[in-house]
Amino acid sequence: MSARPLLFSARPSVYIYHTHNRESWLSVTEAKGRKDAMDAEMNITAVGRAFAEALEAAGIPVYHETTDIYALLQKDGLPYSASYEKSKTVALAAMARHPDIRYLFDLHRDAMPRKATTATIDGTTFARILFVIGKGNPHWEKNKALAEALARRLEAKKPGLVRPMIVHEKNRWYNGEYNQSLAENALTVEIGGQENTPEEAIRSARVLAEVVAEYILEAQPVSAPPDTRAGGGETR
Repeated sequence: MSARPLLFSARPSVYIYHTHNRESWLSVTEAKGRKDAMDAEMNITAVGRAFAEALEAAGIPVYHETTDIYALLQKDGLPYSASYEKSKTVALAAMARHPDIRYLFDLHRDAMPRKATTATIDGTTFARILFVIGKGNPHWEKNKALAEALARRLEAKKPGLVRPMIVHEKNRWYNGEYNQSLAENALTVEIGGQENTPEEAIRSARVLAEVVAEYILEAQPVSAPPDTRAGGGETR
């Protein structure tokens, strides 16, 4: 896991992780002779890295979790359906080490056809962004409110980039919680689908980072510490 929080920053940090970390794209796996859209090397983690770098460039402290959740499942002999339980354990450990974490983003890629997951905006293709909310925790409405706020900003910046939000109950068919009980600002985000390209997903992740940074900076303004050099003033 990488972390480069800003010096003197009192801003809340963003934690980025990937419950289904090996989710990849058909363009990647077909080049390797497979059609499963799952890969240990080139996968959704690369999108998380781009998201993290863009947030840091905007002045937001970030922790990017690169733990291979799938490998942990295999090691413990657990089914793929236990992915959220395993990633929750990893996320809780990170939150214990870094109490400044206030925002959590679990980035995925969807399996819907390209027609549903792609937007062409000003001649450039983007992987469309989908927020998934689980009602299986007591503060799901606060998670949903954050997703709605970010969706509005995304649509204002790139009309057509956001897919209609999905809200799932917790039942036999859906996890319905998605680790969103970890924080009131915890979101599950699908960036594109398996028929998109990594470049399209990364492009969208950078737009998402712009919006998230704007939201956090407006919600949590931070005064720079006083300059201790002669002449006074302020510095960062």
